[in-house]
Amino acid sequence: CFEAHYNRVAILMMPGPWCFEVIEIWRRFGSYRIYVDSELPGEVDKYPENVGGAYHALRLPILEKLYREKRQASILVIAEVGEGWIPLGVWRFREICRRALHYPPRKFNTLQEALDEIKKTTLTDPKYWRQLSRVLEFHKFQESITEFM
Repeated sequence: CFEAHYNRVAILMMPGPWCFEVIEIWRRFGSYRIYVDSELPGEVDKYPENVGGAYHALRLPILEKLYREKRQASILVIAEVGEGWIPLGVWRFREICRRALHYPPRKFNTLQEALDEIKKTTLTDPKYWRQLSRVLEFHKFQESITEFM
């Protein structure tokens, strides 16, 4: 998780096929609005109608990192916009994401452990956005070949 300019970005990389999802949470005056866009395997590319340009701004540095490492992953990004937010454009998410990716990744034994850590580092309780996540739903039912060994 990395924070700058009242914006906080948490990136969860899970082993699996390429999936990408941004959950953008706008926190204003004690309330919040949640916007979600995602892409799952086999889906036709479409413009992210809810999150808009921030979706691609967050996607670019993650794709660059995965390309450099010759890897793929399923990605969930939680992007929180705080009450002190100033309109700086979507580039802020790109740069915050790049900074977050410079830190060594934390590794967890289970998805639940990772989600518990996100709960500690973000301002919005996951109970408000978790049920909206298509990537988490996908991983809930995705079986790995190692489960059959």
